[in-house]
Amino acid sequence: MRTVLRNHNEVAHVWAQQNQSHGRANNMFFYGKSIYSYGEHYTLAKFQENGVVLINSETYSVSTSKHSSIVRGSIPDSIKTFEVPSTGSERYDRCDSTNLRHYASKFAFYIKKASKARKYLDLYLTRAKGTRAQAFDYCESFDCKALLERFDFDFDFEANDVKEKIKAIRIREAKRKAEKLAKLKAEMLEKVAQWRNGEKVWISSYPETLLRLIDNGETVETSKGAYFPTDQARLAIRFVQSVMKSGKAWKRNGERFELGNYQLDTVSTVGTVRAGCHVVKFDEIERLNNSLAYPVGFEVSTIKLKGFDNE
Repeated sequence: MRTVLRNHNEVAHVWAQQNQSHGRANNMFFYGKSIYSYGEHYTLAKFQENGVVLINSETYSVSTSKHSSIVRGSIPDSIKTFEVPSTGSERYDRCDSTNLRHYASKFAFYIKKASKARKYLDLYLTRAKGTRAQAFDYCESFDCKALLERFDFDFDFEANDVKEKIKAIRIREAKRKAEKLAKLKAEMLEKVAQWRNGEKVWISSYPETLLRLIDNGETVETSKGAYFPTDQARLAIRFVQSVMKSGKAWKRNGERFELGNYQLDTVSTVGTVRAGCHVVKFDEIERLNNSLAYPVGFEVSTIKLKGFDNE
């Protein structure tokens, strides 16, 4: 029995026959029912107890992707396969819950794409339907139907008005998102209060950007950990107010409105500001404004953008 094989292709084909215990060539090897790329940390595929082969759906490099392709091509058509993140190995068991979560995530992704599609609606619905069928087939193959209750595969592909069905899903997802945000806000109320009072607490996961004064009022700090001078904050607030008064949204296009190491990107007509990863609503800007002291004679006319003349 040869265990040092000619190349990766031969390693994959000998493994797929399951008629010898181990073999290797270069960066691919197998022993038992599992075949690996580079090391035991990455299982390419594994024969399961029922004869089904689970192929690792997660690839991390060009070379590993090539190894995975070779393995797929070596498996006889008569053998059922599934591409999932948890294949198990000679050391570890597979996790059916992880694999169903993978299918549920793909299903939700295609349904979401379909809800926004104008041109490829049928394509995304077909992929969603196929993904759900694979999940159900997986449960049949590994006797884990009870796990389906944990995941959402609900969609009537045979409905007369699929677009209405997708619209309902969009509304449902928006409701879920709003409920999730509301729950997160409620859970972080105490931390937000501590942060506003100047305590050192981490609230970057709060769903909205908050602002506070530090350094005896000389600096503005955001809840995401950015800082800029209060003098620039005063100018920015007056600029936001002038945009709202004009009724015309502002978008950076060559000109710059600097805030420390950052700059404004957009200001909407309702006062919502975008600056990099920050989105600050006007009520938070107004809260900051109420805590600021302004020099006598401070006017909107003092605002000048770099590369842009205010008239």
